[in-house]
Amino acid sequence: MSLRIRLLHGIIGLVASGLCSAGGSVEFKVVDQLIRQQPTMYGWLSSSLVFPGTAFAEVRFGSHFKHLSGERMGPYTFVAKPTAPSAGSEIEIIVCTDVRFLDKSGEHLPGSRIEDAVRLEEKLASVQVRDRRDAAGSPVCPE
Repeated sequence: MSLRIRLLHGIIGLVASGLCSAGGSVEFKVVDQLIRQQPTMYGWLSSSLVFPGTAFAEVRFGSHFKHLSGERMGPYTFVAKPTAPSAGSEIEIIVCTDVRFLDKSGEHLPGSRIEDAVRLEEKLASVQVRDRRDAAGSPVCPE
């Protein structure tokens, strides 16, 4: 590959990485509040698993979001251990959310204006459980 093409690829990579940001860790209380929206689900998970102190948010808002830059959003993933040691290996939990972007008066913003949102509201959509040994790739939530 020529030097010019490699340089062009490098520049494109830097520009693209500035437009969208990878996720990052959040305190587990963020995810805990979401799971508690479905008490039966929460009861089953909390009685069967030892929750961690942090979770991973798959989305982190970039600087083009005026008020949400650096904030995080689901889906969230975390690794939990079964409460019974004989129950097997660690389990990966994926918490999928539905999100609404809100303006400063609390009104829902249409998709074309989400970059103007001052806050977001997440609701639990689904919880997926998978064996960590078989977990491959990023989580996929139903739409």
